Amino acid sequence: MSAKDQILILGTSSRPFLLEKGDLKKLNAFFAPPKKADDKARVLKLFLPLPDYASLQLLWKTLIERHGGTITDALDIQTLSWVAKSAGYSAGAVDQVVSKVLTQRRVQRLPVCKPRRRQ
Repeated sequence: MSAKDQILILGTSSRPFLLEKGDLKKLNAFFAPPKKADDKARVLKLFLPLPDYASLQLLWKTLIERHGGTITDALDIQTLSWVAKSAGYSAGAVDQVVSKVLTQRRVQRLPVCKPRRRQ
């Protein structure tokens, strides 16, 4: 590696708030920009919050339809969203749930029913 090489380090956590204060200080110190003026390293940290209730409702609808499911009156998106919000589900966790439940075989076996009218 040379001094001009760039490195991208990407990390994710569904519970960054569980970090100890000392751990967070060590993490920030490790990724701090160099103190030398000739080094031009840039450090960017993004902390994204978990989705809110309204975002979870839209996320459930979008992912279910994307995986071949149909939104009907029998499906209670509000309760799914409330449970996901209460349990602290991330968008990735909701995506995993939908992809594990709506497998191709299950989608093929779904009865044909009328989709719910959008308001």
